[in-house]
Amino acid sequence: MNGLYHVTDSKYYSIQNILNRMLQDVQFLSSAAATQSGITTVTSNLPTTGVRMLVAVVGLVPILMAYPFFQKYLVKGIMIGGVKG
Repeated sequence: MNGLYHVTDSKYYSIQNILNRMLQDVQFLSSAAATQSGITTVTSNLPTTGVRMLVAVVGLVPILMAYPFFQKYLVKGIMIGGVKG
């Protein structure tokens, strides 16, 4: 959330900021559709849970892609930090 305070141009947003903005937009649309009883469009049937799961998967993909390449460095750092004496 700190990135949203300091970065004002949307072309410099990180992936986390974009996903957070997407989730906020869907929540706003579903709450606005719930408050107006006359609207029976697509916005009243938005899958908010599905969007949350999409955000979780899209947020995990870069980590899962990078982990195999950096695994040896992570294990080495844990071993160095775990040695006493």
